Amino acid sequence: MKQIRAMMIGAHPDDCDFRCGGLALQYAKAGHKVKFLAMCDGSGGHHIMEPAAIAERRKGETQEVAKLADIEYDVWDVTDCELIANLENRKRLVREIREFNPDVIFCSRPNDYHPDHRSASQLVQDASFLLTVPAICSDVPAMPHMPVVLYWHDSFKKPYPCQPDVIVPIDDTLEDLVQHAACHECQYFD
Repeated sequence: MKQIRAMMIGAHPDDCDFRCGGLALQYAKAGHKVKFLAMCDGSGGHHIMEPAAIAERRKGETQEVAKLADIEYDVWDVTDCELIANLENRKRLVREIREFNPDVIFCSRPNDYHPDHRSASQLVQDASFLLTVPAICSDVPAMPHMPVVLYWHDSFKKPYPCQPDVIVPIDDTLEDLVQHAACHECQYFD
């Protein structure tokens, strides 16, 4: 069996966990490699804590999830609500994706209420073709094939509802998902 390399890319710490944590657990338990990437630092994600303190705390929470799930979990240093689909972030994402070399990428759709989610989705879309172009970000070797890029499910109805093409049951991961959610203490218990 070929080892699958799956990368889940979200805007904030816990986006990947919430949207496709069950699938990630299934991949990891089957011996595949999984990486979560949060493009923002989580610094806006608390009602009391100062931005630097909450960003540090949220990064620590992601590392607890990484240990429990046996996955990689990276968090960029972009301030919450300031992620933009610009050239600098596109090149950074191209490099990060190439370094992990995924077979499949999961991310949010571009129609979302949160500007960081929209920008993250746009960055994945903008980076995807460039992954195979050797002259772009030539300090990291180009990928021989583009990974498959899939959107995770959301419940938005406008401008058009999500119509899933693939549904993966995750019932067998629910207990683990609760433990992983509990790692994001500041999001669920504060």
